[in-house]
Amino acid sequence: MRYILLICISVILVSCQCLRSSSQSAENVALEQLGTDATVTYNIPKTYALIYSKNEKAEGPLTPLKYMIYDVKNSKIVFEEQKRDGSVEWHNAEYVVVNSKPEVQSINREENKKMSRYYINVNTLEKVYSIEK
Repeated sequence: MRYILLICISVILVSCQCLRSSSQSAENVALEQLGTDATVTYNIPKTYALIYSKNEKAEGPLTPLKYMIYDVKNSKIVFEEQKRDGSVEWHNAEYVVVNSKPEVQSINREENKKMSRYYINVNTLEKVYSIEK
């Protein structure tokens, strides 16, 4: 009888722990991953969250940017990237726009434009360099 009771209590504790970890909010993830300086913004349907942090205290003219896209329904980070300098924001409900300074300059100006501004589709996680309005 004791063993059955111990097994039942163990199952309940494990299931509670699983529920707690699977229902983590974007704000909690931001705090864990990027600290108190993190910013969280949601797309219009609130299906994805954009979590980012710029290190304003960094030495030199560049402010490092770290960002991630968080799937609210599945409670997990689906995309993560770090840039030497730049900005990130929602373009619309489906795309995040990333503006950054290219790490390496090319002779081709079109390539430089692609490296400095691109969009990430939150559903497919593909990077595209132009989108139709």
